[in-house]
Order: sequence, then structure tokens, then C-alpha cells
Amino acid sequence: MILTTLLLSSCSSSFNETYIKLKNGSDEYNSKTGSLIRYYCDKEKQHKTVELNLTESQVKKIVKAALESYRQSLIVDDDTGEEVEKICVSSYPFKLELYSEADKKLIGRHSCFGITVLENALNKIIYEHPDVKNLESSRCRYY
Repeated sequence: MILTTLLLSSCSSSFNETYIKLKNGSDEYNSKTGSLIRYYCDKEKQHKTVELNLTESQVKKIVKAALESYRQSLIVDDDTGEEVEKICVSSYPFKLELYSEADKKLIGRHSCFGITVLENALNKIIYEHPDVKNLESSRCRYY
């Protein structure tokens, strides 16, 4: 718990020092590059990349939601008292990775689809973006 508290407090002190990589179904978003790639699972059209040009405030909201979702994805081990990542199993591809900008190291990850705070941020900021709304739907299917 202390490790997570230190991790989250050091990350949240400057959202500019943390960036995320997110795979959400057929979409991949990178807050460092500001791009979203949609994969189509189609022979004719492999993928399309969109530069979102989000404001600094929007990116901070997404990173803050990602940090909170990471915190929510941890549980305390009853035997050791240490925080461990939940094991989330789903056929829907979802993966969030948090990186430190300073040393380019992975500082946390989870694959727990459906954490509301992150879903809300993604839906309000990324999926409401006009360029994303105008993308063709993916033909990828997940079972």
C-alpha cells in the first residue's frame, strides 16, 4: 500500500511526467504522441491513425483517470498485506500501461476492463472527439 501511495503521489504531482498507452478493443491510444490508432481487421484497410491534438487539460484528465483506475485495480493480499494486481480475464482486449516520462519506465499496468472512472474519461474526451467519431467502425470481433 505504501508503494502504491508513493507511486501515485509521485505521478500525480505532475501529470506531464506520466503518460499512458491504452489498448481498448481495436483502438490504441498513446497520451505521449496524442494519437489514436484504430485497427479494422480488414484486408482492404488495416488501420487508421488519428492525431487528436487534445488540450493539456484533457490529457491531464485522462492520465488522472488512468492513475485512479490503476489504484482501483489493486487489491491487498490478506497474507502479506502487500498490494497486488487483480487478475482480470476477458475476451475483450483491454490493457492500460502507465509510464514515467523522466526515465521512460513502466510504472504500472492493468487489464481490468470496465473501471468507471477511466471509461468516463475516455468516452467524454477521446470517443467524443470529432475525428474519432468520424472513423469507420472496426470489423474486429472479440468472443
